[in-house]
Amino acid sequence: MVHNGIEYGDMQLIAETAFLLRRGLGLSAPDAARVFEDWNRGELDSYLVEITARILRTPDPQGSGFLVDAILDQAGQKGTGAWTVLAAAEAGVPIPTIAAAVEARSLSADRPRRLTASSLFPGEAAALPGISLDDLRDALFASKIASYTQGFDLLRAASASRGYGTELSEMARIWTAGCIIRARFLEDVREAFLKLPVPDLLAFAPFFAGELRRREPAWRRVVSAAVLAGLPIPGLSASLAWFDTLREERGTASMIQAQRDFFGAHTYERFDRPGVAVHTQWL
Repeated sequence: MVHNGIEYGDMQLIAETAFLLRRGLGLSAPDAARVFEDWNRGELDSYLVEITARILRTPDPQGSGFLVDAILDQAGQKGTGAWTVLAAAEAGVPIPTIAAAVEARSLSADRPRRLTASSLFPGEAAALPGISLDDLRDALFASKIASYTQGFDLLRAASASRGYGTELSEMARIWTAGCIIRARFLEDVREAFLKLPVPDLLAFAPFFAGELRRREPAWRRVVSAAVLAGLPIPGLSASLAWFDTLREERGTASMIQAQRDFFGAHTYERFDRPGVAVHTQWL
């Protein structure tokens, strides 16, 4: 199930990147295919990147142009992505990239409302000025790290709570071949979980932490440019939001705890008195 949730995230991130290549940078389908072919010779080498290039090159057998442009933009789903999101919610494990991928599919299926919205809120011609192919590659790779970190954290939590004894390095090894998310990337995941001390989160492993630091500026450029252009990138933006929320030492939850105590006397903890439940008689 978690494999399929990660698969949903991978597919959404790749689809958004292909969308940005074509709508944001104005590449033709064959030119975008060449980009994915080039990426598939590097760190993004994977089955899904490979078939994306092949899809972009496939001519429409029933008309002119390319087949991908003739396919209705309504994504189906069998439910495994939603099950992953439900399992994560029950376990208290945040997986926003995978959740965004599931929600994007649901929204894509509501084409009548999307057509209404496109007429009510028309956008101008969108472009991504100043964004390079390397920027898009880095944003895709960084978001992939975020997505896999979330998926493997769910596996870790489920194993701990249910006594599965799951070896995360072994899961990565199994998935390196014979499944849809098979990729060179999983070799690095396996290595990360084999080294001691085992990282609490995949993103904390030295290799992946270094990659996130290195690719973060491009990641921000791509997400910012796409948002300003009005181009939908729920997976890429959810991944970056997860990263920023994770690394914020003092975030927004203090206000939420104050609100909960105000209206429901749910109590809160103080920085100077951790572990002690406090309630305030608010004015």
